[in-house]
Amino acid sequence: MRFLIVGAFFALALPSYAIAAPCNVSNSIVLVKNSRVGSIEYVDFWVKKPVTASVSTWFSTTGSFEHDASGNVINVAGNRWRVVRFSIAQWTCSVPHNFVLPKPRVKAIKNIGQFEGVITYAIGRQNGNYLGMTVTNFSVNRRYRFKFN
Repeated sequence: MRFLIVGAFFALALPSYAIAAPCNVSNSIVLVKNSRVGSIEYVDFWVKKPVTASVSTWFSTTGSFEHDASGNVINVAGNRWRVVRFSIAQWTCSVPHNFVLPKPRVKAIKNIGQFEGVITYAIGRQNGNYLGMTVTNFSVNRRYRFKFN
């Protein structure tokens, strides 16, 4: 009987797990992490190559974001916010995160939208400056690095 119950659990859980599994196909975000070297803090987005997705970023005046069309509000800590949007991305996968927060500047990194080829993150920070984005190609992935001080 115990085997039957466990088997039924895995049979029901497998389809939802398969949809939300991490991706390893082009244009998928394979890792989001943050780090700090001295007074500079970084938020890195690693995207599987070849990359055809486009990246846009802008400043937000509020830390409250509506999650997709669900109407759920996501609050992001900090007093300044940078929004990062990946368009034409592989959006049906879960995105692995490796965060150590809060840091002196970067207080929060949250996925605020993931729907129909668009993945959007909000980076909340406390004061400091946004120093820009750099793009670095590695053998398998491309890193989009956002700098703050």
